[in-house]
Amino acid sequence: MKVYIAASHPKIKQAKLLAKKLNSIVEFEVISLWHDIDKFAEYNSASRAFRDMFGVEQCDLFIEFIGDNDSRGGRHCELGMALAWDKKIILIGSDDGCVFTNLPYLAKVDTVEKLLRKIY
Repeated sequence: MKVYIAASHPKIKQAKLLAKKLNSIVEFEVISLWHDIDKFAEYNSASRAFRDMFGVEQCDLFIEFIGDNDSRGGRHCELGMALAWDKKIILIGSDDGCVFTNLPYLAKVDTVEKLLRKIY
């Protein structure tokens, strides 16, 4: 199962840890790349956007860390793409004020541990 992980930059460590855990399970392949690339790497905004759009488009499961009210970022746009492309979506964390994270058919868990129990 191909997995895309979305999160704000303040939650990059959590995203990296989750990616490592999921990649260690045979059934999962994390295809999001943003959390493994130095944010100062030589990429223009368009190539980063296309890379992440392609990842969301190709994934079977979209996971987003929510609950970060102090930063902005592409995670909201990525969630919109996942919704539009009818991806399976699981949100980790507490409400962050984004109306779309309150859709009743989205799965929510409080912690990574609960996510891992839910999917494996």
